[in-house]
Amino acid sequence: MREDRIRSALDRCYDAVIAPNLWADALQDLARAFDAAAMMFYPYQRNLAAADPRDPNKSFTKVPISHEYQELIDEYEKNRWYLNHYRAERGLPLMVSGQSVVLEHELATDDERRTSRHYNDLYLRFGFPGYAMINVPMLDQSWCIPMLRATEQAHFNPEEARYISRFAPQFRRLINLSEKLEIEKGCAVVMGLGSLRTPAALIDWRGKVLSLNVAAEDLLGPDLALVRGVFAATDPASHQGLQAMIRNALREDRTSVGHMYPSSLVARREGRPILAEILPLSGTYLDLFDRAHLLLLFTDLNRFRAPREERLRTTFGLTASEARLAAKIGAGTELRTAADELGITYETARVQLRIVFHKTDTHRQGELIALLSRLAR
Repeated sequence: MREDRIRSALDRCYDAVIAPNLWADALQDLARAFDAAAMMFYPYQRNLAAADPRDPNKSFTKVPISHEYQELIDEYEKNRWYLNHYRAERGLPLMVSGQSVVLEHELATDDERRTSRHYNDLYLRFGFPGYAMINVPMLDQSWCIPMLRATEQAHFNPEEARYISRFAPQFRRLINLSEKLEIEKGCAVVMGLGSLRTPAALIDWRGKVLSLNVAAEDLLGPDLALVRGVFAATDPASHQGLQAMIRNALREDRTSVGHMYPSSLVARREGRPILAEILPLSGTYLDLFDRAHLLLLFTDLNRFRAPREERLRTTFGLTASEARLAAKIGAGTELRTAADELGITYETARVQLRIVFHKTDTHRQGELIALLSRLAR
């Protein structure tokens, strides 16, 4: 009977792969089937030297999690309970060594729990003293599945651990299936953009390219290349800016677009630069297991004429001198070079550019160029 309940709940998890809004209900059912109160998917690093045992690229609130776990995990992340956490510090080496299921009593003695701040002020406070975690090692990103038991339930025991370990392959299949489905969705977007002659690439949680369309492949050459699966610009400053943009986007919550550096320029030896822009995957294309993470869009500025000064003046209320500078920047000219060409000092150009940023509601040259390139189409 218990196994039937577990398999029925697992079927609901497979439904959630297709419809991610079902994950909370499905995992709550699965937790009850295992005679637990709550469960979630939790990424871990296999690097035992990491000071912070959690994956810094992922918010815990963006992974599959059951309803009963949510309030505790919000507190866990908000007040940094993951730091110096005995369950992570002692459980991680056991999982890295290959142990299938780790239990609370393998992580702390009864005497230690009586004085443990984590145990008393977090888990007992929320009414979840019992704990077990299922190890799900993967090729790229390893996962564990913590399960909590409530105060009125007994702790997990070794016999239950052996029984639970039988279901680890099911969790691995769930993660693999979710990754494949979401990658296919992301690839479809990339290919669709290619049909519109928009160069695009799908980026994973490590910053590596999962897929790119033909339009993006056409931009590869002496100025922009793929090196071991990562975009690399030949110009050092462009490469630094491109990598910083991607790293920052990977660190941020994908729904917090306002905190990202959304654009970067790749300088060319000849011609106008390539504009790179980040588009975070969300909604329908959000991969809860985080393999497909970002869309990287490129604009070949050589394909578009430079913005006209008169249009910039009327559209954004720029003065003649501000419009002349904005047109230079929009064409991909460096600020110092633009100042020389306009016969003004670099400091004057900087002041004018700040005013242009304010009037166009942009904050960086890449953002301004992205805006003006669309205006020029």
